[in-house]
Amino acid sequence: MGNPSDHDHPVIAMGIDANERLIVKMADPAWNHAGLTAIEKFVSHGQRLGDDSVDTIRFSGRLEQVALHTQARPAILITRAEVKKALRLTRKARDTHVRRALIRLYADTEKEAIGSVLRPGPLYGMKAHIWAAFGVAVACDVMAKPRDDKRETE
Repeated sequence: MGNPSDHDHPVIAMGIDANERLIVKMADPAWNHAGLTAIEKFVSHGQRLGDDSVDTIRFSGRLEQVALHTQARPAILITRAEVKKALRLTRKARDTHVRRALIRLYADTEKEAIGSVLRPGPLYGMKAHIWAAFGVAVACDVMAKPRDDKRETE
């Protein structure tokens, strides 16, 4: 399952950037190679929203607007539940389960997938919020491809 040479989700680049800097990068056609933006859709589940949540929602809208004006197609909004479904996890799965499922796409063990400074794996350098963002990207890719039910039964 975890052969990095034959999986469908190659990691081209990753990182954590300031919000304003990301907006500028997204507006540059030379930077956005895929021409597609996947954004995690905020779902409140009926809870009160704090300032951080409101700021996240506002910024997601700004990203969506930049994508609309700079790319051939609008941004794809992906909920956390859709990420779990794409990774074949239950709705009750937590971030650690999502991380584990992403690692299994690349290798049989975390050590192989992430590696070390001397022997970096395909997921070397992933940390913090990058895992959640990568889950959104993989879910977007999975959802965009036609489903091949034969692969599931083999």
